[in-house]
Amino acid sequence: MAIGRTSKLGVPLTEISNTKISFVDVTSRTLLKNKQIEFPVSIIEDMPFDIDKVELEVAFDSPTAKNADIIVVIDIAAAKTFRDITTYDKVQSKFRSGTQTVPNPRYAIAQANINNAQIKYQGAAINNATCYGLVCIITAIVLSNARDDVKKAMSELSSTTPTLDKPVYQSYEFSKANIKVTKEATVNYYVIDRLSKNYIKDSFDARQTQNFTVAYNLNDKDQHRRKHLSDTNREEDVDEFERQAIEVNLSDILRQFEEKNELNPLPNLIAIQEQILADKNTAIKLFEKNEFTASPNDDPRFENVVIVYHPGGGLGSGFYVRDDLVMTNYHVIEGTKYVEIRMFNGQETFGKVLEYDVRLDLAIIKIQARGQPVTFLEGNVLPLGRTVEAIGHPEGLEFSITRGVISAMRKIESRYAPGGKKIRFVQTDAAINPGNSGGPLFLGNKVAGMNTQKLAATEIEGLSFAIHYSEIMEFLEKHDVKFLRGSQE
Repeated sequence: MAIGRTSKLGVPLTEISNTKISFVDVTSRTLLKNKQIEFPVSIIEDMPFDIDKVELEVAFDSPTAKNADIIVVIDIAAAKTFRDITTYDKVQSKFRSGTQTVPNPRYAIAQANINNAQIKYQGAAINNATCYGLVCIITAIVLSNARDDVKKAMSELSSTTPTLDKPVYQSYEFSKANIKVTKEATVNYYVIDRLSKNYIKDSFDARQTQNFTVAYNLNDKDQHRRKHLSDTNREEDVDEFERQAIEVNLSDILRQFEEKNELNPLPNLIAIQEQILADKNTAIKLFEKNEFTASPNDDPRFENVVIVYHPGGGLGSGFYVRDDLVMTNYHVIEGTKYVEIRMFNGQETFGKVLEYDVRLDLAIIKIQARGQPVTFLEGNVLPLGRTVEAIGHPEGLEFSITRGVISAMRKIESRYAPGGKKIRFVQTDAAINPGNSGGPLFLGNKVAGMNTQKLAATEIEGLSFAIHYSEIMEFLEKHDVKFLRGSQE
């Protein structure tokens, strides 16, 4: 309100240094990956506040958030584009389909010019041979000019082709479509006022339309192509519009907060975070309700596995070792304390890194959503030749399963601490690729290792390695984590 008043008075504020806003975008990665979010919603920072953008994992725990007066949380629940073809007209035209050879009329003219020039030259030569006195000077000049005319006519003939390639045009039709593109977005948002200890949860719909005329199947050799394209758009123009963000002013969101008659008393921020997660998962369930999926009815092991999203943009695999603890590789969570987790049922949650061992490349994450823990293989003997299966997310292909056999148990130096004590690994030929890191290697329904690396080159394939189950169990025991054990089958 104060900013609006100062603007009306002609004194616009460029900065309010003592008011800090923390902006958080918690749009679901699942909805983004599955194209439920077909375009972004961009929040325009049109307020003279000190604004920081942070991830939800640290939104309420970071120094930025702790110092913020207002926290704005944005969750794009849906962003869809719709194309309506209002008219679809057929246009008759012609395109150049080839050429045909025809006589060149200029060539015949050039031949006639030579004949005429030669006749004139011959007459001038006769006159010059029979002239007397001063008349010879005049006939000599006429003879020279006639000779030049013959040369010029012969040069013109030599530069003129006897035939011409005449373009042949063929009739065809192309289409002109008038297209109306509509973009609709539903955005859930929270505005948390930490000064007055109030908050609101609300949503708004954003809508944008634009009309296009696109020519389809227009031949590249159409004789009037430029004219046809002068009043049309390209398909790329339509695609670009569909991908462009819908812009929403931050001031409009805060104004809606300001105009609310009923504000909610602010509970602890953990409760707000849990409510945001619940809303995100509700949106995911609505989306998945209308999706076609595959069901692991006969393989409950998928329920043990999760996706681990690094805030930096990468992803890896993980698996439950306790109903609230997930294990993964250290290099999957390296450089962060908080990660986003997605379970096989689509539920999204967040986790905090509790423990890690750089040498072993192991890490433990505590998460809010409960899951089904794995059972570890037990015993000292690894059965060679037995079939094992890796579940993970290679190259982002989520919840993929690959199969191989156990080749050996190897002791290999750590990639992170070479020269120290060697680590026990299970060698297999199960396909392992980026995204599999941190996922389980199953022998039957028991975990025999954690997939972590592979060797691949032009002449080397089928060498994949998983951290041996004994190394994982020793790490868990060191940190007083109880886990399930099972005998060898």
